[in-house]
Amino acid sequence: MRNSLVRLSIAVLAVLTMSGAASPSQDSISKITLQGFSCLGVCPEYTLTLNKDGCIQLHGVSNFALIGHFTATIYDFGYVAESIESHGFYSMPSTYPVMKNGEKILDAAGTQLTVEKGVKSTTVSAWGNTGIPASFRDLVNIIDGVALTAYWIDDGTGHAVATVHHGGDLEVENPSPFCGCRPCGPGSGSSH
Repeated sequence: MRNSLVRLSIAVLAVLTMSGAASPSQDSISKITLQGFSCLGVCPEYTLTLNKDGCIQLHGVSNFALIGHFTATIYDFGYVAESIESHGFYSMPSTYPVMKNGEKILDAAGTQLTVEKGVKSTTVSAWGNTGIPASFRDLVNIIDGVALTAYWIDDGTGHAVATVHHGGDLEVENPSPFCGCRPCGPGSGSSH
């Protein structure tokens, strides 16, 4: 009986080794980047990067609530990473809508979601509003929700700003001091 268990354990270990099964740390999502691309109208152009360590960066370029470079802290990266998995991100085509003969939509809002997991990077892009599945839109809304609820530090001035959503309207306000990814408090080197 004992020899059978030893042989079974060795066989399982050999199969896992040959299949290239990675350790959980190599398989975990380390970075999520959402980009909005401009169009001929007022499409928001920005890059939002969420890192596993909790730091998030925002670079607002145009038609976005915050223009410039900002840093904040995300408290639940795990929720966003789980959403990537549960929404079937890795089984999505690389581009939506799926067009015939390589055609592209030229003037429409563009969104690109890139997820880094281990040493692999996977990107899905969407152009316009037609032919985009609800699962992709949900992911974009979850990640954009991070931007709408974070207390941001302006990387240029060091001042805190926040985006606040009021029933469809977006405004920028000055909240209480918050240090984003930098340490807060006396002796931390922060001037906030």
